[in-house]
Amino acid sequence: MVDRIHVLVVHVEPLARVYLARILGPEVDVHESGSGPDAITLLDHLRMNVVVVDAAIPPTGAGALLDTLLARPVPAPPVVVIGAPTERAIAERHLAPGCVVWVDRPLDGDRFRAVVNQLSGRR
Repeated sequence: MVDRIHVLVVHVEPLARVYLARILGPEVDVHESGSGPDAITLLDHLRMNVVVVDAAIPPTGAGALLDTLLARPVPAPPVVVIGAPTERAIAERHLAPGCVVWVDRPLDGDRFRAVVNQLSGRR
């Protein structure tokens, strides 16, 4: 069982990152990134249990970030992609491997928290 969950939240909007961190709660260590390339740099230096990414993260969207994460020699942490139902196609091809979970906006905080907890090993 995981004592503390370490989550990287990747979203262009700082207030959205704060909002997601509040939903996750004080028992989660949240690290923040405003772009896909910055997220990859952070993942090179920090060990995360889960990555949460906005579907439309700049500069090229969640699909490019997922491609980069899955192509790395180091196993990628589980990823939660948050987006509108119409954006789901961005992550669709990554959902089959089982390392990516889609969560629709508007966000259901309880479901989001449960998904992150489950992916991190915390029940």
